[in-house]
Amino acid sequence: MVKVLLEHGADTEIVTSGACLTPLHCAAMGDAPAAIQTLIEAGGYREKMDYRGRTPLLIAVEFNRHAAAQRLIELGVSTKVVDFTGLHALSLLISKMPSLASQALDQCYTLDTKSREMKVWLNLMEPDLLVPEDARSGLSVLDGIASSEDTELVQHVAIKALIATKWKQFGQRAVNKDIGLYMIYLFAWSFLMILTPLSPPSVEYSYEKSRGTRRLITETVAYIFYIGFVLEEISEVRQGKIHQKKYKDMRQGQVEADLKVIRPLSDMDKQYLRSELEKAMNTKAHYFNDAWNVFDWVVYVLQLIGIVVYIYCEAIAASIDVKDEKKRSEVAQIFRIRSQVMACTILLSWFKVFKYLRVFKSMGPFVVIITHSIGDIAKIAIVYTLLYIPMVCIFYQFYGDRGLSGYETVSDTMFTVFRMIVVDDYSYSSLISTSGRAEDEEQDDGGGGRKKRKGNYQHDDNAGFNTGDHSGIVVDLWWTRFLVAYWIIVSSVILLNLFIALMSDTFQRVYDNAVGVAALEKAEMISELETKLSKKSRDRFLADLVENYSPMIEFKERYGAMGAEGRSAEEEKLESVLEELTRMDRVMRGLLGEVRDEVRENKEELLERLFRMENRR
Repeated sequence: MVKVLLEHGADTEIVTSGACLTPLHCAAMGDAPAAIQTLIEAGGYREKMDYRGRTPLLIAVEFNRHAAAQRLIELGVSTKVVDFTGLHALSLLISKMPSLASQALDQCYTLDTKSREMKVWLNLMEPDLLVPEDARSGLSVLDGIASSEDTELVQHVAIKALIATKWKQFGQRAVNKDIGLYMIYLFAWSFLMILTPLSPPSVEYSYEKSRGTRRLITETVAYIFYIGFVLEEISEVRQGKIHQKKYKDMRQGQVEADLKVIRPLSDMDKQYLRSELEKAMNTKAHYFNDAWNVFDWVVYVLQLIGIVVYIYCEAIAASIDVKDEKKRSEVAQIFRIRSQVMACTILLSWFKVFKYLRVFKSMGPFVVIITHSIGDIAKIAIVYTLLYIPMVCIFYQFYGDRGLSGYETVSDTMFTVFRMIVVDDYSYSSLISTSGRAEDEEQDDGGGGRKKRKGNYQHDDNAGFNTGDHSGIVVDLWWTRFLVAYWIIVSSVILLNLFIALMSDTFQRVYDNAVGVAALEKAEMISELETKLSKKSRDRFLADLVENYSPMIEFKERYGAMGAEGRSAEEEKLESVLEELTRMDRVMRGLLGEVRDEVRENKEELLERLFRMENRR
C-alpha cells in the first residue's frame, strides 16, 4: 500500500495537524517495519520530530513497538535523541527493550583497529546535556540499566566506560567517604560494648568508675554518628520521593498530551497509554527497591532500641544505691537485656559493611554470592522448621521431666534436638537408660494394691494415671532408637546434604554471572550517588564530561604492538569469529523480541475483540 501511494506522488514529509506526525511516525506507531523501510528508501526524513520532539524511533520505543524499533536501528536511525520533556531514546530502550539496547549502544562508540583506539561518546549517553535544565527528567542511562536488571547489557563497552567514568569522577570518592565514616561509627559502638558493664555497679566497682572518660567520649561519638546516618537516610528517602514525583508528573503529562493531541488513536493504543500511566503512578521509589536500604532501617531501629535501653540502664545505675543488693538483683535482668540488644546490633551493623564493598571489583562478586545464598538458607530453614517442631514435641513427650541432661525443660529439649542435626552430644546414653522391654508384669506396691506395668506407661490401681512424674515411665528401646535414627537420617543426612547441594548449585549459577550482577549493583549505587550530587557538583561533572569525555579515548592493547596491518592471520581469524558471534547474538535477541512481540500482538487482538463484544452488549 505504501509503495502504491508513493508511486502516485504521496508526500513522505506530510505531517498531521496538532501532533505533527509524519508517515514514518505513523508506521513506527503501527509497528510496520516494511513500511518504515519503504519510506526511508523513498527519502523520508528519519529524524523528523513530532509535537513533543520525538523522532520515529522514540515513538516506536515509547509505544513498545519492537519490530519497528529494530528496523529503525538497523537502518541507522540515531538512538541518542531526546524529546522536549527530557525523555532519552537510549534510556528508554534500555529499560523497555534490552534486547535492542545493545545494538543501540553500539552507536555510542567506535573501535579503530589501525590506531588501536576505542572512542566512546559519553556526552551522547547523558540526556541532561541534550535538553534545557528545566526539561531534565532525571531518567538516565544507568537508571534504565537498574530497571532492566540486564547483567549482559551492563557489561557493554559503552556502559562499562560510562560506569568507570562516573566512578572515577564522584563515585569512588563518595563510597570511600561513606566507608570511612561508617567504620568510625562501627568501632565506636564496638568499643562502647566492651566498656559497658554486664551488671549494675557494685560496691567494689562504683558507677563513677565504670562511667569513665573513655566511655563518655565513645558514647558521644556513637550518638552523633547515629543521628547523622539516620538524617542522611531520611534525606535519601525524601530525594527518592521527589525524584519519583517528578517522574510521575512528567509521565502523566506525556500520556495525557498524547491522548489529547494524537488523532486518530486506536482503542488498543489508548488502552496501552492508560496502562503505562497506571504503571507510572504505581511505581515505588527506587530507594525501597534496594534490599540494602531496608536492611539499613532494620539496623537503625534496632540501634535505637539499644540506645533507649542503654540510657535507661544508665539512669538506673545513677539512681540506685550500690550497697542495696536487693535492688541490684532486681535490675540485673535489664542490664543483661541491654548487652544482648547491643550484641545483636553489632552483628548486623558489621554485616552492613558488605553494602559498601559490593561496588569494588575484587569484593563485588563475593558479596553477590553471599546475598544470593540467603534465599537458599531461608528455604532450607522453612523445611527444617516444619520437621523440627514435631520432633521437639515428641522428644519432650517421652523424655522430658525425667531429669535427663538436655531434656529437663522444653528449651533444653529444643537445643538438644537441634544438636542432633550436626550429630553433636545429645545424651544418647541417658535416653536408652529410660528404655527397657515393655512386658506386662504385676508387682506388689507394698501397700496391698497391685501395680500393673504395661507398654510405656504405669497404671496404679490405687492412684490412677500418673501425669506429674515421668521418672518411672518405661519407653520401648526400639522406639528410642527409631526416633534418634529417624531424626539423624532426615536432618543430618538428607536435608543437610540437600542444603549443601542447593548451595553448590546457587554458587555455580551465581558465580558464572557474578561479575555481571556486581557490575549491575555498582551501576545502581552510582545512580543513587548521582541523585545526591548538589547542583553545583552536577554541573561541574557535566561540564567535565563535555570537555574531556566527548569522546573518551582508550588505548586497546589487545590488538598488539604490530598495528592493524601487521596483525597475524590468527588474530584476524579470532576477530572475525568474535564479530560473527556478536552478529548471531544480536540476531537471536531480535528473534526473541519478535516472538515476544507476536505474543503481545495476539494478546492485544484478543483483548480488542473482547472489548468490541462488550460494547455490542
